[in-house]
Amino acid sequence: MGIWAKLFGRRSDPPPPTPQHPSPAAPFQDRPPVRRILYYLQHAVLRDSALMSHGQIAEVIANGRISEEHARYFWAKSTSSAIFAGAIPASLLPHLVFTSSDELARLTLEEGVRILTSIPIQTRRRDDLTATVFLMPAPEYPVESHFIGVVHRDDAPAETVRYFTLERVGDGSRPPWVCEWTASRGHVNDQDELEPDVDAFAARILTRAQS
Repeated sequence: MGIWAKLFGRRSDPPPPTPQHPSPAAPFQDRPPVRRILYYLQHAVLRDSALMSHGQIAEVIANGRISEEHARYFWAKSTSSAIFAGAIPASLLPHLVFTSSDELARLTLEEGVRILTSIPIQTRRRDDLTATVFLMPAPEYPVESHFIGVVHRDDAPAETVRYFTLERVGDGSRPPWVCEWTASRGHVNDQDELEPDVDAFAARILTRAQS
């Protein structure tokens, strides 16, 4: 696993802090179950894996793809995050929670696995920085991400990893915004507009990571 093994391999660090789950984006009540889970994947689970726990996303980056095993792990975590945050009303729980009648939940899970294993991953480098860009499904709702970018510096401590998103604005008629989730799980939005081009996004986040 190269540098990611050195950064995120078997470490003796203390456990990470308890993850915080962002509140549902407004308007949120019109989103189907899969899009609600996708929101928490982008804004909580992948974020925490990159900035806090490292291991799962390090394996994904090293392999250059999201395997079915990792997809099921990330989807289950995202589902739990959405439920914990109160983003899933009781009427939608049958779509997500396996019970004695679990066909709806199974179909939602398999759709989530299909989405995650289909996500392309690209890498760009500049000097001693590497940006790994996840090309997410086309956003359908506000603040869903076109791209997720994980930037790390070679041979640097894991704490230097940066996590960026290119987020849809409103109805999508305006250019998306480049945003960042910090290690303290603060959301930085400078209203930095950028068209959804992977090369332009990688260049922008590499520049921001250098500052």
